Amino acid sequence: WGMGHGAWGDRNFHLFPSPYFLLPVACFLFRINCQLTKGVFSVYKNSRHFLVGKYPVVAVVIFANLLMQLPTYSLEFPPTSGTGAPERTASGGRRDDSCLAKGGMPATALVPQDNVGTTVAQTPTLFFYIPQNRAQTAELTVMDQKGQELFTKTVALTGNGGVVKVDFPTTAKLATNQTYSWEFAIVCDAQDRTQDQFMQGMIRRTELSRSLQGRLRKANLLQQAQIYAEAKVWQESLAIAAQLRPTNPQPWEELLRSVGLEGIAGIPFL
Repeated sequence: WGMGHGAWGDRNFHLFPSPYFLLPVACFLFRINCQLTKGVFSVYKNSRHFLVGKYPVVAVVIFANLLMQLPTYSLEFPPTSGTGAPERTASGGRRDDSCLAKGGMPATALVPQDNVGTTVAQTPTLFFYIPQNRAQTAELTVMDQKGQELFTKTVALTGNGGVVKVDFPTTAKLATNQTYSWEFAIVCDAQDRTQDQFMQGMIRRTELSRSLQGRLRKANLLQQAQIYAEAKVWQESLAIAAQLRPTNPQPWEELLRSVGLEGIAGIPFL
């Protein structure tokens, strides 16, 4: 921490850190290659050398300007066009006798506006928001383009509202460049399945170019989520944002907001 006159022997302490202290801290936080030689701070960015300065106040001003030029990462999904896919919110059963809590957000699949989730994985993960309910189970069914069932998976529910994630079983693998349909049914009455509240949508497995694969290998998790989003690969971008959420909820909130799901952004996982 800084001294009153910059001398270690001076007993007049400042309550705020000196500029020379702030510089290395900023280097660490922003993962910038900085060096201090004979009292002169230097910054190395993208193999270029920037002389920050020797005088503390001037150094901080110049350094702050450099930080403003660094890339920022905002996680947004590009707009999608409609494809005739079903709505991403729940329907079915008798609305006056639903097992889902009335009012607030309806049960919703966490997908883009066109309700088509893209993935590069053989066994991706889907996410759904479920309001408070009286159901004990839900079922995810996935079918291929010929209407052949790929799998049905039962999901246990607790009655609490929140976001649930459903992993595909390892035995059910999506083929590349194929589109599948899915249905997520909340089982309100196991004896009368006409009361199910269900969501429907589509998922398509695609491939990444070699250049994108190379970028992903060099990127951190947040950068990977952004690369997937830019390539319109929804499921992996969302899954990474979910992984980051406990320590960094901003990417999750930004991604959902970009597809019109801001009302779900603050709802916890189940």
